[in-house]
Amino acid sequence: MNPTAAPVATALVTDPLALFSFLLAMVAGVFWISEWKPLRRFFEFLPPLIFCYFLPMITTSLGITPAESPLYGWFNKVFLPPLLLLLLISADVKAIARLGVKAVGVMLSATVGIVVGAVIGFLLFSSKLDQTHGAQNLGALTASWIGGSANMYAVQSALAIPQDAFAPMIIVDTVMAYSWLGLLIALAGWQTKFAGWFKVDPRLMEDVRARMDTSAQSSMHCPTTREILMILALALVGGYLAVLGGGVLHAAIQPWMAAHAKVNEVLGQTLSKFTLTIILVTVGGLALSFTPVRRLEKAGASRFGYAMLFLLLPTFGAQADLRQVGAVPWYAAVGAVMLITQAVFILIAMRLLRAPLFFGAVGSMANIGGPASASVVAGAYEPEMTPVGVLLGVFGGIMGTFIGLMTAAVLKFM
Repeated sequence: MNPTAAPVATALVTDPLALFSFLLAMVAGVFWISEWKPLRRFFEFLPPLIFCYFLPMITTSLGITPAESPLYGWFNKVFLPPLLLLLLISADVKAIARLGVKAVGVMLSATVGIVVGAVIGFLLFSSKLDQTHGAQNLGALTASWIGGSANMYAVQSALAIPQDAFAPMIIVDTVMAYSWLGLLIALAGWQTKFAGWFKVDPRLMEDVRARMDTSAQSSMHCPTTREILMILALALVGGYLAVLGGGVLHAAIQPWMAAHAKVNEVLGQTLSKFTLTIILVTVGGLALSFTPVRRLEKAGASRFGYAMLFLLLPTFGAQADLRQVGAVPWYAAVGAVMLITQAVFILIAMRLLRAPLFFGAVGSMANIGGPASASVVAGAYEPEMTPVGVLLGVFGGIMGTFIGLMTAAVLKFM
């Protein structure tokens, strides 16, 4: 998408270049203020990332920034693959593998909690919902909150939900999911207290943190011009190749999909070009982490990735208009039940596994938001563990459509 395309003129700042400048200044201002000595303690409990998300949400609600802009889609397509690549090349895959059982276990507890929450919410509020499409809409929301937006639209297409009936789910998904993101980020400052309450075994995170520090930060230095150019080239060229590869793969599977109508009905939108792009960039980044390319982390490759991430995050927040929440109260009520239920399931799993809050927050957001949002949460808790969020988010994307369809069928049967 071309960011210079005509914007939707519904706000004070609509020109893509002006909007980019506004969001950039907002992010820079937040991080600048966070270093003020009197406010450092405050930002330890409410990290700058949460304001990078919520301030644009507020400006959109006040009519300053638009809820829709060509800039947002362009940022997502252009920035997300490169930043994921830069964050993944520094991954200690062996250390992450040792965390796999607990991380996946906590995430799956959230997945089950979301489905159970949808059933409970439907039982409580079904009489207030669209009697024709209410169950289908909640199946689509379940797909989104286990996988992502691509899964939600795949379920909408598979179940042939009309756009006018489906519109409330877009509002609920956007506002509630991004609000949940802000809440999880705000909880990052409570990790130590949580560890004491739940008797978390500290050895797991300490071991991984020590390994990450040794491999990635012990020899970190100020990057040279050559290294900066290499990092930017790796990110942008690698991201472009992933986009190109996603398109090629998508074209390659189309004949097979067309020959299998039932499979195409379910997976047609899920296996989109951008979904395949994210899978390719994830696999590529992890593969590069085993090569000499990983040495670029000594020059701060992941810092460039985080800079891109901080610029991307406000575009998520700006798409959530708080003025629209009142239009979908009953779907929002079901959504609240789903979020609360999955939180209960996560707390039970963490207590049984003695898992740290990091896994609960990232596992939750990997369901509710997907790879990008889970990466944001992971970065707020343990910056060196961002790849965990990416991997769990991709795992959720694989399951989302199928579980969403199953949930819709169950609710329809009820």
